[in-house]
Amino acid sequence: MTNLIKKLLVVFIFTFFAFQVVFVNATDQQDFSAYYREVECTDTEVFNNVLWKQIYAETRTDHPTGRVAGLGSEGSIDPDTWYGQHINILEVPRLQGNDGNSAYKVVAWSVQASESWQFAGATAIAEDYERTHPDYMVLGGINADFYDWHTTLDYPNSGNGMEIRDGDIVRALLTSWGAVGVKNDLSDHQLVYAMPTNETVVSNQFVLEIYDKDGILQDSLTLSGINGNTINDNETYAYFGHNEIIYDYEYETYIDTDGTVKYVLDGNGEKVLKLDGAGYPIHRLNSYDEWSITRRDYHTPTLPDDADLYYVTNADLLIYQAEENSYFGKGEVAGVNLEHEFDKNTFVIGTKSEEVKQLLSLDGAYIKVQRQLLGDFANIQNATGAYLPLVQNGVYARHYGEVDYFTTRAPRTLIGCKDDGTICLITMDGRQASENSYGTNQDEINGTLQYYGITDAFLLDGGGSTTFFVRENDQFVVKNSPSDGRQRSVGNGYLVVVKKDNAAEISECLPSENSLQFNVKINDSENVKNCYVSLNIDGVDQRFLVKNGTVTISDLPNQTKYEVKLFYENNYGDIIQTTSIATYYTNKILPTVKITGFKYEEGYVYPTFEINDPDNALKLIIVETNADFMIYSDDEEAENKIRVESGDNFHFDVTYTYQLNPKGPSDESVFVYEYAKPFDQPIEQPQPKEESKGCGKASALVLSTLAFISLGYVIIRKKNN
Repeated sequence: MTNLIKKLLVVFIFTFFAFQVVFVNATDQQDFSAYYREVECTDTEVFNNVLWKQIYAETRTDHPTGRVAGLGSEGSIDPDTWYGQHINILEVPRLQGNDGNSAYKVVAWSVQASESWQFAGATAIAEDYERTHPDYMVLGGINADFYDWHTTLDYPNSGNGMEIRDGDIVRALLTSWGAVGVKNDLSDHQLVYAMPTNETVVSNQFVLEIYDKDGILQDSLTLSGINGNTINDNETYAYFGHNEIIYDYEYETYIDTDGTVKYVLDGNGEKVLKLDGAGYPIHRLNSYDEWSITRRDYHTPTLPDDADLYYVTNADLLIYQAEENSYFGKGEVAGVNLEHEFDKNTFVIGTKSEEVKQLLSLDGAYIKVQRQLLGDFANIQNATGAYLPLVQNGVYARHYGEVDYFTTRAPRTLIGCKDDGTICLITMDGRQASENSYGTNQDEINGTLQYYGITDAFLLDGGGSTTFFVRENDQFVVKNSPSDGRQRSVGNGYLVVVKKDNAAEISECLPSENSLQFNVKINDSENVKNCYVSLNIDGVDQRFLVKNGTVTISDLPNQTKYEVKLFYENNYGDIIQTTSIATYYTNKILPTVKITGFKYEEGYVYPTFEINDPDNALKLIIVETNADFMIYSDDEEAENKIRVESGDNFHFDVTYTYQLNPKGPSDESVFVYEYAKPFDQPIEQPQPKEESKGCGKASALVLSTLAFISLGYVIIRKKNN
């Protein structure tokens, strides 16, 4: 079966389902509460009203199809039994920011390699977004579209459907897969969905956008086409290269007289293809029973010789999916009519339009070529492909009997929205009966959505791809339990992002055992009226007013971790949370070390220690005499002994290091213990010779190095003795 036939078949099947199946029995609505009950729900504020719901629930189904926990499990589903489910929901409220726009955005993102989408885990996708968007902070996210995980496309690894990121239509396909887009405005209904279509969402025409060096759009015009053979007056074309997939075929063979297998060759010495009954070449198959690909050959376009050619030679992003007629390119114009070899990082604008020539000749002209969005998608900046809708405007789809994917249990990933505009990123774990995570079918999905008031929801890639993470300080932490046992590398994801707000920031924290003192720096004095430091104390968020740039919070327990947030009041009286989030600790209790006695035996002294270190702050104790030194060990089998030389008077120099705060340096204290012969006389309590705190990072490094050297020295001495 050729690729074209396969794709036409996919389009036909999907279109049939989309228009015949999606809302079968849509008017015959049910109450899905019989399928879902919440057992426990923990709400955690990730950032200023962005809420993470960590849910343990139970579900049942009236359509007990497949195995009890889906793929890989044993046993059938009992419709009268309630099964455990672990669900995560990230709720993103419709909230106005200082600039009048939505404070939060739900964005689509993918990691782009030089010649393909780069498979990456959801947290790696978030890291790449922050790397490329230094003014934004990612709060959490999920995996998104099903994707080319067998790497079968001419430009491989993309999602199955459309992908729009930052307004870039990097994949325009919308003929065999649906798409869901996010408005990120202040309206109630934040999600738009498109069924397979021709030109109601994405135009077949391409648009050229031209920007000046300051990034200001100068013009947007419809191109005459892609890779045109000739250019007429006032026409403009874009020229892209493309990949040709070279498949692996089976060839005719025979057994030679010496018993070896050899290929049959034609008159030109070329191997003869093996043909099927219909006369088509027989493809070798890969491990997925798909046509095996040998390589991808890159082909440059044929450029016209009768028009001005404007080259982008080092494109910021260039995607050529020729099979789907989906092209995208953006970058700075390097020059006109260059003697440059067309390569994989190059695309060209050819034009006979004087107006276009003038714009492309601007200093620092920056251009973008992409498809044009239409209808409800006209202003969408972020979208990915999605499977079928589950509920739209509160009307539930019924897919039973037609689409097997909905009748069996599996881990699920969804994007949804409530009536008030709250966007919900949702995962439901599965295929883990031992962890009481059985996965969900459509009954159970619908029960969950209805319980939490989600009126629009669209199915994304589930199964082993299902991943949910949130930000914890400066790390992205996966909070669901992926059925692969780890997060899977995927094609793209949905991320919740907020623009960084550093109108005020914590410049310094000075901790003690029972207090935290914060010094706050105001970076925008015109818009910051008051500042507040917020700590969660005994489960309650408490705010403390900053006065004269500082605030001290007292009566705190020692050795305690606090996530500290900073708020400010603007000129309108609004309380704004900054993106200055950090973790601080109160100090550990200061340890004390004393020598309370010793015994003498054959030239060695065995000191007895009294150590008070309730918070385990001690790092190292070193004892020195004029003849030897010792590293103290609290191991029961260790011999804490030190050699002494003859004489009437001796002393110990004792140095101990400790770290009171995980964010602070190591400190040290030193004291001298004096003693005199005979050794059996009463022991005098040692008096501290000197004590210093805050030795700093350099001293700590030196001391740590000394510790390792000393330990090696002691081991060598023990071996020699």
